[in-house]
Amino acid sequence: MRSASLIPLVRLPRTTGDFSYSIPEGLNVRVGHIVSATFRNRPLLGLVREISDNGPAGITLKPITAIINPEPFVSAEQIALWHAVATRYGVHASVVCRMGLLPLKKTKLAKAELHSLSIIEPTKPKQVVGHWHQNTTEWVEFITRIAEEKTAVIVPEQWQLNQLRARLAPELLAKTIIWDSQLGEKDQFTNWLRLRNGDFQLLLGTRSAIFLPLLGVVKNVVLDFEADANHKHW
Repeated sequence: MRSASLIPLVRLPRTTGDFSYSIPEGLNVRVGHIVSATFRNRPLLGLVREISDNGPAGITLKPITAIINPEPFVSAEQIALWHAVATRYGVHASVVCRMGLLPLKKTKLAKAELHSLSIIEPTKPKQVVGHWHQNTTEWVEFITRIAEEKTAVIVPEQWQLNQLRARLAPELLAKTIIWDSQLGEKDQFTNWLRLRNGDFQLLLGTRSAIFLPLLGVVKNVVLDFEADANHKHW
């Protein structure tokens, strides 16, 4: 029987690892799906990281009970990146995945309109370059120009985000997503879906925005005010 390796979307110790569940016949589980299952007789949401044609030998697995939404929420490449970040910083993958996912409201997840994910082709990374601006006008001109391709701009503090947003042209502002700690759950849900479905041109955010599912969607990432210590989480 086919099985799936799930990243449980609950806070867990670093050494816990993934959970394996069987895939019932007729359930078309794919990598990137959010699914429901049970863990210690409690309902559990999990992100599918891998699919296997065979379950672990000699172990009877509990089954996945449902696919929350017919479309995967994120790509296999994005999950691999989240997993690598978690390994690098010594936390369970669930911590990074939850930082990068939308609010886990089961009913809303089921109703979310998700476009088919774009195929991520292997490409050489772009060269890291710098841009020096002398004043705010040059700063805004640079962001406006680079946002002709889908771009994420990460700033260290809220006031810098507000300053840039206040100076954008209305046409670009209408195509801009905001991501920061002041967003309520409703706006987080809406903005995350816009990002995931590519319904934007510019993403403005503070440091947590770097964990969003940018792979295959965003063409440029601008780390602004790069020397500012507030880019770090103390």
